[in-house]
Amino acid sequence: MVSMGLQLLGYAVAFLGYIGTLTSTLLPSWKTSSYIGSSIVTAVSFTKGLWMECATYSTGITQCDIYSSLLNLPADIQAAQALMVSSCAVSSLACLLTVAGMRCTVFSQGSPGKDRVAVAGGAVFILGGLLCFIPLVWNIHVVLRDFHNPILPDSTKFELGEALYLGIISSLLSLVGGFILCTS
Repeated sequence: MVSMGLQLLGYAVAFLGYIGTLTSTLLPSWKTSSYIGSSIVTAVSFTKGLWMECATYSTGITQCDIYSSLLNLPADIQAAQALMVSSCAVSSLACLLTVAGMRCTVFSQGSPGKDRVAVAGGAVFILGGLLCFIPLVWNIHVVLRDFHNPILPDSTKFELGEALYLGIISSLLSLVGGFILCTS
């Protein structure tokens, strides 16, 4: 027997993950400039995201520039753009499937396949969570590798940005919510 409360919990958790994934995809703070060595005192700090890079000056003014050529970006950013957009699209489909298959909705009520639609929605949420998790871990690896590279000057090093932390939490929420939906 399918538990309506468990379905609602799974959907709420997975939907929070979906909203976080959307936010992480759009935020320009995947990488933030590092303050180590001689770059401790600086008049400007930089952040880089999937779609733009921003400079925040000591006066409080922030200026963001969209990347001029998407094909001129590093492979990890190009892959992250594709996978994060795919994750958002897949998670949107998962939202529709899950709502259609939940016991608390009147769509196709009494149909024997209604529960399977909710389980399919959970499986699609899991896929969306994985599509989000992969580029985040890849970018975290690149940031940490470059940060610990002794050849790179300290002024060009970046640290993990807020969007990466949000994205990891969001992908885990999507995975957990999808798992709850699959087992309900």
